Amino acid sequence: VDLPYVSTLHGSYEAMEIPKRNIAAWAARIDLFGYLTERNLSAFESISVPNTKFRKLRNAMPIDPRPYRRTRAEMGIPDEAVVFTLVARGIAGKGWTESIQAFQKLRARRTDVALAFIAAGDGPLTTAARQIAGDDPDIHFLGFETAVHGVYRMSDVALVPSRFPGESYPLCLIQAMQVGLPAIATDTGEIAKMIRQDRLEAGLTIPYLENDEAFVAAVVEAMDQMLDKGLRTRLANGAATLGEDYSMDHLAVDYLGLYRDVLARRGNST
Repeated sequence: VDLPYVSTLHGSYEAMEIPKRNIAAWAARIDLFGYLTERNLSAFESISVPNTKFRKLRNAMPIDPRPYRRTRAEMGIPDEAVVFTLVARGIAGKGWTESIQAFQKLRARRTDVALAFIAAGDGPLTTAARQIAGDDPDIHFLGFETAVHGVYRMSDVALVPSRFPGESYPLCLIQAMQVGLPAIATDTGEIAKMIRQDRLEAGLTIPYLENDEAFVAAVVEAMDQMLDKGLRTRLANGAATLGEDYSMDHLAVDYLGLYRDVLARRGNST
């Protein structure tokens, strides 16, 4: 049956070695692609797919009202501490070891400020991160955690130092903005456009650097800047405002527009 077909491109496709003939065959059957960032379109290079088949979309997340099961006090984190939090899968490219190294370098530099680091997630790279951290009392590993919004609510800065090849529109960054949490994030995929719109800013971007030492140094510098309470407050206000745009209601309207567009192209009524 020849039915209208809408497909979404949310990342990683472009980092996979999919034969071009397969992509061309699939594209011929699909009426419209929704994509998040231009990187998602690289898989279609050298394939004659009309531009009219692509529509750029936002991403979104429902807001989880649950608090994290432990408070800062119960975790031994002082009220005055500036808490940097990484929420990510424990896989290569997500910045686990780099974040730990950057935190420890920042703490050695800024002995005048109480600091803490929280890491939520699980996977192969968390083991390497734990080895670097050792028994450091200021570093807290939560393991896999579903109450991401709750973890962010007790944090001061979100860390998204990603060099993951398929990074496009990270959900953890959306979740941070939804609770008004400023972020430090790599300028890759759609991240810079997510946290900087018009005159509003929700965080600081760091360059995508292949050299590990240079990348960690860039993370340290951004973290040091975030110790300025005035800057954090300004970026937190921007995050709260920009975060309102990533509601599921807004995303539903976007997708409804996609479906209506496809039906109109097919000559069907809505």
